[in-house]
Amino acid sequence: MIRVAIDGPAGVGKSSTSKALARHFGFAYLDTGAMYRACAWWCMRQGVDLDAEQVDEQLVTETVGEFFTEGHFDISVDPADPKVLADGEDISDAIRASEVSSHVSKVSNIIPVRHVLIAAQRAYIAREAAEDSFSGGAGVVAEGRDITTVVAPDAEVRVLLTAREEVRQARRTGQAVKGVGGEDVAARDRADSKVTSFLEAADGVITVDNSDMDFDETLAVLVRMVEDAIEEQEYERYAANLTGYELDEGDEALIDGSAFDDRSETYTPKLMEKATMATATNSSSCTISNSCYLSITADMNRSTRSIITTADTSSCPNIIHATSSSNIPTRNLYATTST
Repeated sequence: MIRVAIDGPAGVGKSSTSKALARHFGFAYLDTGAMYRACAWWCMRQGVDLDAEQVDEQLVTETVGEFFTEGHFDISVDPADPKVLADGEDISDAIRASEVSSHVSKVSNIIPVRHVLIAAQRAYIAREAAEDSFSGGAGVVAEGRDITTVVAPDAEVRVLLTAREEVRQARRTGQAVKGVGGEDVAARDRADSKVTSFLEAADGVITVDNSDMDFDETLAVLVRMVEDAIEEQEYERYAANLTGYELDEGDEALIDGSAFDDRSETYTPKLMEKATMATATNSSSCTISNSCYLSITADMNRSTRSIITTADTSSCPNIIHATSSSNIPTRNLYATTST
């Protein structure tokens, strides 16, 4: 199973991109933000005062606990129809209302509430490993605030999707015009960042900045990452199946990569084509930007699966140039042309 964990601030397009990514691969889709919204809606429905100067955290925690343990809550993991239900009622639209949006942080910032939600989210993710699950064991895309660091820190694909604040606010304002509750993304981020870190990528998490990307370009980058993760997993499964077989020295060298110790492979896209460039940092995370004309040369050492990337970025101010010789998996580095 492939687990895709996507975090990011408000208004970055996590939900729409994650749903499209899940549909592309036939994966399940888990909107953890919708779960927190549903909790806020439920608390308000049960008469809990979330506007009080001092919110009763114990009452909120007990109310949320009952919401999950007494069978009131349900959520569809079908990316084509991701409904959220309360006692069988579809509240998918209700939890996006402005009134709910303005109170979500009052609930999600309570640590015991987060523990309840994290346990539930892990259960939904683990469920997708079963053959009789929605995805049939293929995988799941889970998006939220702390998926890459807390809920599924060992996911095969871990992404921090972000964009400049003014871009995110414009997107969220556009959603409000279409009937989705509007909100101040900066205020929402400040509130949520009190209990979780989602503004900077943790080690091993790939940052995708889509400020200058459209929806299709963002999706294409994520699809490539998942494809590489699937390929990596299939290779590891194949190699594991060879355990117990007698292999000659040459075969073993091919399996462990040492056969390529004295070789390097150079990939040079056509010069001056529009490219998407990922650059690595020493923390084993990288940032993907877009809309830049450059030439790229990548030397791949297959034995360590690390990559050294150099680029002429003098005319590309949006690209953060870095050279890395650390053992960063090649699956996490991308230099792909687009038209």
